[in-house]
Amino acid sequence: YTLATDVLIALHKHPRAIPKDLRVYHPEKMLEDIGLFLEWRTPTIAQAGRDEFRAVWREVLPLAHQVPASLLLRDYHVANLMLLPDRQGVRQAGLLDFQDAYQGPITYDLMSLLEDARRDVPEELKEKMTAHYLAHFPALDRNAFETSMAILAALRHTRVLAIFERLSRRDGKHEYKQLHSPRVERLLQRALRHSMLGGVKRWMERYARQD
Repeated sequence: YTLATDVLIALHKHPRAIPKDLRVYHPEKMLEDIGLFLEWRTPTIAQAGRDEFRAVWREVLPLAHQVPASLLLRDYHVANLMLLPDRQGVRQAGLLDFQDAYQGPITYDLMSLLEDARRDVPEELKEKMTAHYLAHFPALDRNAFETSMAILAALRHTRVLAIFERLSRRDGKHEYKQLHSPRVERLLQRALRHSMLGGVKRWMERYARQD
């Protein structure tokens, strides 16, 4: 995890990390991505509920962008990393599955690493790696950073829950939902404790409770 965090530090410090003309992961694209939740987790709610979903997310998603932007790999977690011990420094980490890369908030990939949908990451390790990352960016606004992390965590976990539901219902692949959705639910509930996500939290409590 230290190596994986160091990769992000190096990437986010690199002045030419973003390829020319790389697409931007802007709030409307984020909202489009989590539309899957309406389709697969709450397919029967009325149009008013769907409109409210989009409204509460539109309020908060711009706040996730109040941190610097860099190359955003978008599916950055340990299962997509290879250890290459013959190399030195951050080059020891081989990166996989970055074909969906965008340019976007620096917080996204760190959150993806530390709030893994498929494995438990100890709280102590999360705190240690977050502190390690922030130590290299002393000028970062800590409140903006924490807000961005929480919003993007809620965003990603909402999308992942929808994907696991789709895999189960449409494709007959039930293991993702059975093994991992409870973890993702817990991660989502934790993210929704942030004060800026009150509207999203209320929407989830009203429309998306699971029996």
